[in-house]
Amino acid sequence: MHAYPGQPLSEVAVNYRRTLIVALIVGGVALAALSLTGSYAAGLLVCVGLGLGAYNSRMVAHGAARIAAGERTYRKRRFVGGALGRLAVISAIALLLLVAVRPGGWGVLVGLAGFQVLLLTMAARPLLQEIRKS
Repeated sequence: MHAYPGQPLSEVAVNYRRTLIVALIVGGVALAALSLTGSYAAGLLVCVGLGLGAYNSRMVAHGAARIAAGERTYRKRRFVGGALGRLAVISAIALLLLVAVRPGGWGVLVGLAGFQVLLLTMAARPLLQEIRKS
């Protein structure tokens, strides 16, 4: 996550880093487990899906930080356009791999979905801890 001058490293950035670490571990386990079953390509594509999800989340967070920092050259319309463009490219890559690599192509979709689940789970942890305290 990119820190802007005068802004401390937020809890969001810390949770994002934890999510990346967990995603790396999940990807490694998936690659190892699927390789043992003879589906090395599927394991590799799970890792590709996790990577695409991580890239998209980082770029969304970076754009949101730029808007929050009040950068005059970065507009909300550009943010939305960038997010939609990335979504289109990531979807095209996922669909291409799904069709081109059979049957392991499903791994990229599993990786994309898995990263989103990890991201939401890791983001919810501090909220749940705060609820338990009160």
